[in-house]
Amino acid sequence: MRNLSSIIAYLVFLSMTTSCNVQNNAISKKAVYPLQTESFTFIATEREQDGFNYNIEEIKQNGNSWNNPPNFRERKVFVSPKSAPLDSGYKITVTKDELMVTLPAFYGLKDTKTSPSGTIQDMTWDYRLIHLTSSDFTVDKTINKKGNTALTIIAKDSNNPITIKMEVFKDGKTNVVFEPGDQKSTSYAGYVRNKNVIAKK
Repeated sequence: MRNLSSIIAYLVFLSMTTSCNVQNNAISKKAVYPLQTESFTFIATEREQDGFNYNIEEIKQNGNSWNNPPNFRERKVFVSPKSAPLDSGYKITVTKDELMVTLPAFYGLKDTKTSPSGTIQDMTWDYRLIHLTSSDFTVDKTINKKGNTALTIIAKDSNNPITIKMEVFKDGKTNVVFEPGDQKSTSYAGYVRNKNVIAKK
């Protein structure tokens, strides 16, 4: 009787252990599922700022520290937020045979002007839509020290290869750095999905 009870207890323990392992594996597979298929899409929701969109903050101060009329100083400070939200429709789609990119990018152009009062440097911004379709590309996937999936995609169609670096977190959140061969890189944040699973909205 004692042997029978021991056997039953062992079988119950074995069943619970197997069930937990299966559940953990299922969660793990669901978390990285979009990257285990040949097709997935990165949806961009934010673009990291490089000085394009500025919020204007007015600062007033009493004293003679600024070159304005005495006793009252006022100036406008242009503050750039860390990121800016994007409209829908910006994405990177990877299939077995094709890489498709539709992303916004802003490039700063410096213009230096000299006058009797001194030198003034103006910054203007050029908006461009990155629209890329490639059939000659490679995808390298590794797991980094944080346990996140790191992807390096290189499009080789042009003379200046384009590199896309992606870090996909376990909850589906994704950071992307788009590196044109001859332009400044641009960073984005968003999430990864495919036709069956939306990792994170």
